[in-house]
Amino acid sequence: MKWLAGRTELESSAGDLSEQLDRNHARTSKQTLGSVAETVSVGLFKPLDWEPPGDLTDGPPGPTVRLGIAVGLEGEHLASVQSRLKDLVARRNLLVHGLIASHDIWSSEGCAAAEDYVDESLKLADAVLTELRGWVSTFADLARMMASAEMQHLLFGVGES
Repeated sequence: MKWLAGRTELESSAGDLSEQLDRNHARTSKQTLGSVAETVSVGLFKPLDWEPPGDLTDGPPGPTVRLGIAVGLEGEHLASVQSRLKDLVARRNLLVHGLIASHDIWSSEGCAAAEDYVDESLKLADAVLTELRGWVSTFADLARMMASAEMQHLLFGVGES
């Protein structure tokens, strides 16, 4: 998820691009799950009719590179994905900070309820991880395609024809 969060949007002066990518990676690597999930939820997932902003008035002066990735999702699917990410963060926080306080682990019923909560949380984490891996794989495939000589020539007129 941190890989995705670090790539949702990047704006840099043209000569600074790789340094900005490194700064984004360093910043994102230190963020909490909640911050990363919020970045992915809002920065990566967009409604199908979303359009990127057209002006760069707040960007760095001079030649600017602006890039990012976004996944367009239909309304209900978008809400579902964002809800699962919020639920994952809430469950993780309860598991780390409050599972014992919220479940009577000294009784067999409380232990069973805590175990059920952990099992449900693991199922949700697995589902989110599977979905995230699918998106990362898709973006990796796209990156390989964009790096091909044919695509470089088509987009930028560089390389062999």
